[in-house]
Amino acid sequence: MVHHTAHTTGMQRAAGPTPETTDPSDVEKQQQSDSSKDRSDFKPKIPDSASFSDRIAHFTWPWFACPMSTGALSVVLANTPNRFNGLDTIGTIFFILAIILFLIFTTFTTLRAIWYPKRFIGSLHHPVEGLFFGSYFVTVSLILNGTQAYGVPNCGPWLPDALRVCYWLYCAVVLIVGVWQYYVLFQEERLKITDAVPAWIFPIYPLLVVGPMAGTMIPSQPERQAFDMWVGAVMLQGLAWTVALMMYSLYTQRLMTGALPSPPTRPGMYVSVGPAGYTAAGLISLGNQARRVLPANAFNVNNIADGDVVRIVGIMAGTFIIIFAFWFFCISTIAVISGVRRMTFTLNWWAFVFPNAGLTLAAIQLGNVYNSTPINGICSALTIALVIMWLICAAAHVRAIWPSFTKVAVLAFLSVFSQVGECARGAGARAPTLPRQGHTRPKIANLAAGLQDLQGRSLPDHHDQARRDAGSLVSGHEVLHGIPRANSPIPRDTDQLPSGIQRPPQVPHVFNETVESLAQLGVKYAAAYNTTVQNILNTVTIETATFENVILPYLQVENEQNALLDPVFLQRLGTKPELDDAINNLNSNASAVGDDIMGNADFFKLVDYLYKANDTSLDEEDRTSLKRLWSDIVDTGVNMPADQRTQYQNMKDRLIDISHEFIKNVNTDHQYVYFTAQELQGVPAETLAGWSNGTGENAGKYEIDVTIQNDYFGITSYAVNETTRYTAQLAYFSQALENNALLSEAIDLRLKVAQLMGYASWADLVLKDDIA
Repeated sequence: MVHHTAHTTGMQRAAGPTPETTDPSDVEKQQQSDSSKDRSDFKPKIPDSASFSDRIAHFTWPWFACPMSTGALSVVLANTPNRFNGLDTIGTIFFILAIILFLIFTTFTTLRAIWYPKRFIGSLHHPVEGLFFGSYFVTVSLILNGTQAYGVPNCGPWLPDALRVCYWLYCAVVLIVGVWQYYVLFQEERLKITDAVPAWIFPIYPLLVVGPMAGTMIPSQPERQAFDMWVGAVMLQGLAWTVALMMYSLYTQRLMTGALPSPPTRPGMYVSVGPAGYTAAGLISLGNQARRVLPANAFNVNNIADGDVVRIVGIMAGTFIIIFAFWFFCISTIAVISGVRRMTFTLNWWAFVFPNAGLTLAAIQLGNVYNSTPINGICSALTIALVIMWLICAAAHVRAIWPSFTKVAVLAFLSVFSQVGECARGAGARAPTLPRQGHTRPKIANLAAGLQDLQGRSLPDHHDQARRDAGSLVSGHEVLHGIPRANSPIPRDTDQLPSGIQRPPQVPHVFNETVESLAQLGVKYAAAYNTTVQNILNTVTIETATFENVILPYLQVENEQNALLDPVFLQRLGTKPELDDAINNLNSNASAVGDDIMGNADFFKLVDYLYKANDTSLDEEDRTSLKRLWSDIVDTGVNMPADQRTQYQNMKDRLIDISHEFIKNVNTDHQYVYFTAQELQGVPAETLAGWSNGTGENAGKYEIDVTIQNDYFGITSYAVNETTRYTAQLAYFSQALENNALLSEAIDLRLKVAQLMGYASWADLVLKDDIA
């Protein structure tokens, strides 16, 4: 169960000092504890302070989803039908806000590039964060689109000319970005199909909005320039749509063969609505402009009106594609609703707005060309829904950054919105009546929520390991890469989890174990595991086996018992050497319990049945936990023939014995060096004061045990005498020399174990679940 943890500790000490490598900008850590069925119920630990530069270091590209959504909403408000007095003002406010947010975020990103250049460059080809680089340029496109809608009617003729220049510059830049980003992903990354998400479309997303942008700008352009822009937009929109179709196929394959994304990240599924929505809007808009833009006989066909034909084709193509966007909208909505109780705020929430804005723009274009009052009514309803979702996302985002942000601000927003509705009704607009929403709201994860990287593999804590695997820049801890506030309180409804376990901070462990108490702890440990597994076997058959009655009880007892044992092994570093043998015995007994359970053929039959059933109703975390438990049992050789299994078990037992001998040798071997005060020149006086004086032939010298790392570093870090440092280092690396033979034996046994399991090397065996 836990012998691997102890083994790792000993090996690290023997291998030499392990200097701290904590990134000073890593300001967010989290502790999680939960053995109840709802394993998403955990609370973050907030850092006491974070400097401005620390926060800038974690300002990532997905933050641009906020100004992108704001700009998209302003474009929708500029085009939505059933208009009323004041709607242009509201749209202008959102447009200006998008510009302000874009400038602020660009400033933060620039500071990140200056202060942390390596991290910034790495973000451009990061397999997750790098995908959202395109959101920066989509924001630029939407700002240009808004400039056409809100600026051109109120400015001189110079603005259309400036927008035309910006249009071609934009097209050139985003075409390069689309080629470069996908090339880097193809060359440098190895992404798994089971991780496919709509965000894989983002490198080409800036080209997907070229069509709608051109359709907005063309009416104010001279005829010749308008034709050039029209042709360029059709070509680039076609490129973007074709690439998006390829990404759609990968994403659909993931949905068919894997599980839905985890609930907090499911709003990101709406990103799949955008490509079809913006393409439909672009085709209809460009088709509608064809009659004016296309010159006579543009396609060298004399007997038909080229503009009319292209207009019909564009409208029909948009009509054909828009329902595809609606289909993805429905799939995403159902997925979000099914996981809404487990949703916490992430930057993915902004996908409620900007992709659906593309669907709304396509519907608006469709209503215009068909002159349909019902479609226009639907467009008004969609616009209202987008505004509501923007307000919800903005409030949740502010609260994630500023935990003391209260519902008063939300009520203020809704109050303003209700006044706008009154104005609309007063102006005779026909706005649909929305159903009144309940008072239940999703939990909002605190800014510092993150994932703890768990290490160690021998019967790992599967439920926490699953959290490790679920982490991503945009799946729950993307918002932690934002700007936390110091000394913020942790919002919580109760100090206990549903299972009765106290939330952190828990009472600290008291290291008062004795030989007798450790022996008793081992008995309780074995009893807890054996009782749980036996209860499962007594009450569950293959026909009645489910994740809840087989896997979940095992994960719960695993968490509880490992939480009891883990602090005990820290006593190897304490001042009670008489406990070493007792801890080694406890470690051996725990390992034996694990081997018995992992080798239980009846228990394996239940786990194997559930694993091979491939129940797609399980969420990603449950599937990961099940897979790892199944893999760990298989690794015990339960499927081997009896003679091979005996050989395998003997080698595993010997490896455990080697680890115990290794640790014991390290803990009992002390390497003393003796130096005069002159030889220790440069070492601080307070360090010298803590060292003992030598006796006998070493009288007048300091006695230093270099196996104590603080003393070892006191010499190697401060002594100016090179010979002194070399002598201390030689003594340090000479401790427990008898471990060399043990290491050689362990290496040989590990290779044999791996080959017996069908792997070429030990590395292949232990990394099989961690390397793509």
